[in-house]
Amino acid sequence: MEFRQTFRFSGSLILEGSRLALWGAAIVLLAVVFQVTPVFAQSTDAQTHEEYTVKAAFCHKFLFFTDWPEAAFPDQSSPITIGIIGKDPFGDSFEEIASSAVLGRPLIVVSFGSSPTTQQIHSCHLVFIARSERRRLPQILEALSGSPTLTVSDLRGFVDAGGMIGLTNKQDRVHIEINRGAAENAGLSLRSKLLRVADRVLEGGQ
Repeated sequence: MEFRQTFRFSGSLILEGSRLALWGAAIVLLAVVFQVTPVFAQSTDAQTHEEYTVKAAFCHKFLFFTDWPEAAFPDQSSPITIGIIGKDPFGDSFEEIASSAVLGRPLIVVSFGSSPTTQQIHSCHLVFIARSERRRLPQILEALSGSPTLTVSDLRGFVDAGGMIGLTNKQDRVHIEINRGAAENAGLSLRSKLLRVADRVLEGGQ
């Protein structure tokens, strides 16, 4: 499937074609190199939606660059699950990819709100922790301790607090920070292509 893309760096990302083509192009670009991070401005609802469309695409592609232990999947047909904890900032940003397969497995995206059970979050392969959960972050990470769940957030200082992948906004671009040690402590392996494009990689974990 071919996609055409046109970038305008004056505050928005323009992709020609249908909405599906927009997702396809963004996913292909972000998946292969993570080097074209679209530019977005600040403060309006449309721009916030655009920001979280980009971050949803990043979360989706992290699944292709992460190796889970076999025990994380009961069988070959078990789905990969993305869970969102807190006030969901994504809106409909996951809709186009929620029905897609990841590594031959169906993909499920679940928004838990601010009160998920331990069983619910342990059932996820990737958890995105929303900014609304800043005060509860230590408790959430503690609840996930030892679980092979990739933790992602755009909270400031996330990887320093023991999270695995932080999405940071710098000069109107999305950047990646990684706590490799935290991922390895949970039994996850992050592939070298992902590590190479991170602004910062912590090795020690927490």
